[in-house]
Amino acid sequence: MNISAQTYARAFVEAGKEAEPNKLLATLRKRGDLHKATSVASEVERIITKERGGRMVKVEFARALGVSERAKLLGEFEAKDRVTTTVNPSLIAGVRMEFDGEKELDVSLAGKLKSIL
Repeated sequence: MNISAQTYARAFVEAGKEAEPNKLLATLRKRGDLHKATSVASEVERIITKERGGRMVKVEFARALGVSERAKLLGEFEAKDRVTTTVNPSLIAGVRMEFDGEKELDVSLAGKLKSIL
């Protein structure tokens, strides 16, 4: 039986305080699903963030931010939001944000060129 990362994550979250990461990893290993561990962890994080009323926000920049710039950016979001930042040189310039894996705000030069061409 093929168990999805979402199913493992939901079971882990529903176990609440009794949930033990080591037991989850042991189960994944036993069922031959250890390769799903990263996906399960991401899904657990997504579920918990959603349950707390937060958003999963992925922010991509063309170039790395300085410490003060990153702090200012993170200050624009609520504490319950989970914000990850990455550098994506293919953006050429600007920023792209993704909210909850669905909505996207693309103000990058690559995005502008794509919409023109």
